[in-house]
Amino acid sequence: MITEEWTVDGGQWLVFLVEDSHLAPRTSCLLSPSPAEGYNHPMPLSHDQMRAVLTEHVEAENDHDAVRVMATYSRQGPVFEDVASGARYTGDDIVSENYRHLWDGFPGLRRRITRWTFGEDAAVIELTIHGKHEGTFRGIPPSGKEIEFRIIAHFQFDDEGRIAQETAYYDTLTFMRQLGLTR
Repeated sequence: MITEEWTVDGGQWLVFLVEDSHLAPRTSCLLSPSPAEGYNHPMPLSHDQMRAVLTEHVEAENDHDAVRVMATYSRQGPVFEDVASGARYTGDDIVSENYRHLWDGFPGLRRRITRWTFGEDAAVIELTIHGKHEGTFRGIPPSGKEIEFRIIAHFQFDDEGRIAQETAYYDTLTFMRQLGLTR
């Protein structure tokens, strides 16, 4: 980690620059000064920083690269919540295993971001997901059917600029119909 001190708008700012090959080459966490407590108040990430992390996250998902995907998540108890299924996955191993189930069932699965919305410390993306059910997915044998549907994913970031929690919303009925599990 590289630490630099900057002067911005007449005030002192402490910036931590993190070298991480899985994220943008230099990811920063800007901390604002506090007269009583020193440098300890994280500043919001810029939209460009959030976009860079999420772009890497989705590209790693498309490459089915668990190491790169997990490098975009928080180092401390990342959470993936699948609202439609009611499942909440917490911790590196459990979140990673969730991806493995998905990639085993849909080996060619791809995501395409179609919309971005940014807040102060979070971002929402709309994705179109598509692939072919060619492997067993959570006990469902391969159907050979194509799927394509939209997902809304909300991302909350930690102080390091990594994903603390991803919450995914999608229409399970559409998913089940496309797999031929219901009408």
